[in-house]
Amino acid sequence: MSTSGRSFKPALACWRHSELVLSVRQWGAVGTAVGAVAGALMLSASVGPETWKLAGQFTGTYTGAGVNFAALGMAFGTSADLFSAGIAADVIVTAIWMAACLATPVLLGRPGANANATSPPTEKTDGSKQMTLEHSLTSSGRPMTITDMSLLVVLPIGAVWSAGKLAELLPFLPGVLWLTTVVL
Repeated sequence: MSTSGRSFKPALACWRHSELVLSVRQWGAVGTAVGAVAGALMLSASVGPETWKLAGQFTGTYTGAGVNFAALGMAFGTSADLFSAGIAADVIVTAIWMAACLATPVLLGRPGANANATSPPTEKTDGSKQMTLEHSLTSSGRPMTITDMSLLVVLPIGAVWSAGKLAELLPFLPGVLWLTTVVL
């Protein structure tokens, strides 16, 4: 089965891999929502009556992006003080998380495996290349194609358009919730 001399097997393998990635992503979103509810239950006495708004905002930001935090804060009418405190907490926790994500591979790697992390991949005795931390952080494995770049432009525009249409068809939910749902 080939068209123009190309086989569909690599595309099918890529699709199967993307299904796995999307499945893991969806379970991560569910875990984030459960974690936000658990955090809200634990902190509701100290945060106050707007705890649930903040839990919703954190669910939005950790399953989508930081702009969801602001959009959901506006939709929920979160007070300015709580909104600012939430942003500060998010920035602090994100900085700690990013530091842990960057340090963990180096700290848990095999002793001597990354002795020189700034060099390019080195030849092993069996002819394969040993991946260094710097190379893994700066290399995507394949060059970006025009199709990749086009998708990076078209998919976000399509998501915003689709969310707008859903908000028009089903106006019982705020438009920002449709946008968050479509983006996921």
